[in-house]
Amino acid sequence: MPVYERADFIKEALESALCQTPPVNIMVVDNASIKTDFKALIAAYDPSRITYHRNPKNLGVHANFNQCIKLCPTPYVLILHDDDVLESDYIQRISQQFDPAIDFYWCKVSVIDQKGRIIREDAVDYEAFQRIEPWCTHNGAYQGVVMRCAKAMELGMFDPGVAYFPDWNLYIKFMLHARTRFLPFHGVLYRVSESSGTSQAINDYRYHAYARNHIKRNFSRAGLWSRYRALRFTREMPCPSLGLIAGWSPHLSQARLAYFWALYV
Repeated sequence: MPVYERADFIKEALESALCQTPPVNIMVVDNASIKTDFKALIAAYDPSRITYHRNPKNLGVHANFNQCIKLCPTPYVLILHDDDVLESDYIQRISQQFDPAIDFYWCKVSVIDQKGRIIREDAVDYEAFQRIEPWCTHNGAYQGVVMRCAKAMELGMFDPGVAYFPDWNLYIKFMLHARTRFLPFHGVLYRVSESSGTSQAINDYRYHAYARNHIKRNFSRAGLWSRYRALRFTREMPCPSLGLIAGWSPHLSQARLAYFWALYV
């Protein structure tokens, strides 16, 4: 569990991991928080199940995710965000279908609000997502993935140089270059809240511009360039709303504004 300052939902996330059967070991990796004492927060729980690591300095979000991989004492790791929740039988159901030849497991994800209420049963179309093309075009259906640490290191782990989308970038690499398995059940609750990084980034025009560039890169490395050219100006591709574009207009160059407007129309 990578953490930094925010503690609004960590108890719920932590307890969802503690209730798993068979039991799992939990490491809280603190990215040099100053305002929040995570070591004291986890002291109330069984010390045989939870360990604490504090980085000597803040490494950045996705470099901290890499710390989770590097510090993991087992062959596989699940990086649980501090505001998401595991279904109580997630690890049990993975164990029942575990194959040591598989490098990357992923499952269905439900979306919850700040109060934990389900607001969308399926985060994406999972039947479609078992093909590579939807992975190229969509970001955000893979909370709670279980990945082999050695393979993640081989693939370069989370690249902080990929602005906004190092997680998407890594998981595309798994889909292209590793052995993956989709588990057709709901295993994770993905929380959409005002304090989440995605909620804050999604209103920034740079987030959308980088997303388009990342989509182009994904199709290219998947050998689907002709498919990208066919889809790039269709509603198959994510596009900012008219309201967002209007809000950005005072801050955009004429060329950038024309680009977003062209996407919209």
